[in-house]
Amino acid sequence: MNADSNSETAEVVRKDGNTMTSIAPLDICEPARAQARIAAPVEQHGGLDILYNNAGNTQFGSFPNVSVEDYTFTIRNELGITWHSTQAAWPHLISRAGGAMLMCGSIAGINGSRDLL
Repeated sequence: MNADSNSETAEVVRKDGNTMTSIAPLDICEPARAQARIAAPVEQHGGLDILYNNAGNTQFGSFPNVSVEDYTFTIRNELGITWHSTQAAWPHLISRAGGAMLMCGSIAGINGSRDLL
């Protein structure tokens, strides 16, 4: 996460009269860090209504050439991030009579993504 870009976005939100909890940089691959990602806005805003999972990082390559380390990195930085954040957010989402969870992902920004086979 780019801390400068995050700060700029938070400033734009504030100038528009809204609030935003800005936590950057933040590595949410570990459960405790994901808990912190959720706890800060819950504390600042009194609850959580929406979880937007759009973080991730991968080590792509052609299947026969992907190492175990690359595979483990990808699982940790794709599935782990979503799992830990969702688990941390779940009690807050249901305590307010439901909420929304948005799950996004794409490899569109990766050059040569068609050459992975």
